[in-house]
Amino acid sequence: YELRARIADAGAELTEADNVAQRSIKVVRQRIRVLLIAGSASPEVQFLRNSLLRDQGVEFASWLQSASDGYEHVGHRPLRRLPADAKELEYYDVLVLFDPDMAALGASWPAMITHFVGHAGGGLIYVAGEMYSQRLFSASALASAGSPEASWLASLPVVVDPGLYESSAEVRLGAREAWNLELTPEGEHDAAFRFAPDTQRNKEILVSLPGMYWHFPVTRAKQGATVLARHGDPRMQNQFGRHVLLATQMYGPGRTTFIGFDSTYRWRYLHEEYFDGFWARMVDRLGRAKVLGGRYP
Repeated sequence: YELRARIADAGAELTEADNVAQRSIKVVRQRIRVLLIAGSASPEVQFLRNSLLRDQGVEFASWLQSASDGYEHVGHRPLRRLPADAKELEYYDVLVLFDPDMAALGASWPAMITHFVGHAGGGLIYVAGEMYSQRLFSASALASAGSPEASWLASLPVVVDPGLYESSAEVRLGAREAWNLELTPEGEHDAAFRFAPDTQRNKEILVSLPGMYWHFPVTRAKQGATVLARHGDPRMQNQFGRHVLLATQMYGPGRTTFIGFDSTYRWRYLHEEYFDGFWARMVDRLGRAKVLGGRYP
């Protein structure tokens, strides 16, 4: 907006050049618009929907793919359908894909996601899950990585090589006991894991956070990506080190984040604000840049 002020009828003056002033200001929308697309209603999805619905800094919409006809999708303005093109998707600032069935979204969605992040500056959070992630990163999908259907995978900060899977031994190990995240030096200083202003208190909270049983193994983080957390079990590793569980990177003007486990809701057992705060900070980081026209942080 350009604001102008003028003084008129001031009487006799030597000059009227200083009787006009003007200033331009930019009005920034405060609420971040979030769209969550989930393949199924897992515990993580249900707690995340409720958390974002309560967040006063978020305008939230969700779409549950497994819902039956007539289901009212959770959100401040319940959706009747998903965005049909890139322009409609650009309405949102952050897209959260929670183990979605990409085939069910339609053939136009890979290009829409790539445009949303790489051109519109939107934020993308992909959360792996136990239903569709293995299919998404299957050998056949990776073999056609150059195809339009798989083009959006290039925006993610991780690499999954063909044929990669969890052995039966790894599955049994993961189901036997819970393992905490092992934060990298970058993760220790990252705002996403800042649960208390006091450093010592924050370390105590991090150590106390309930761990995970299941995770989706990836080969490695991409060059240029920032790894924030790896698996805490020393047996869960490959030639590139411990399995990557949380990584982020810039993709054009947008930012993407990969989360390789689906149980941050367990942090609520320690305190609800740890779960809510983590997701609020993640959403703010990925969405604020688009709200401010790519000028943040």
